[in-house]
Amino acid sequence: EQQSFLSKACEGVTLVGQESVTVPAGTFEASHFRSAQQGDSWMSPAIPFSMIKMIGKDFEMELTSQGEGAKSSITEPPQEMGEMGGPPSTR
Repeated sequence: EQQSFLSKACEGVTLVGQESVTVPAGTFEASHFRSAQQGDSWMSPAIPFSMIKMIGKDFEMELTSQGEGAKSSITEPPQEMGEMGGPPSTR
């Protein structure tokens, strides 16, 4: 179901090219994508969640800032997960 959603979201999307884009959070090198249905978006894997800017028919979004110095609220040591996610155990 998730793959179907992602496939539909990417239909008709083309890569315009690599561009420098400036938003309130700074200037970034980004991939510029265009979709007739969704509009234009600028994305970079260097940014959490990748989205830097998006312009649609009725909206515009821009990255306004980035956080730093975040600390986890999890204080327990990590636990071993064993075979979780691997092939079924034969025990």
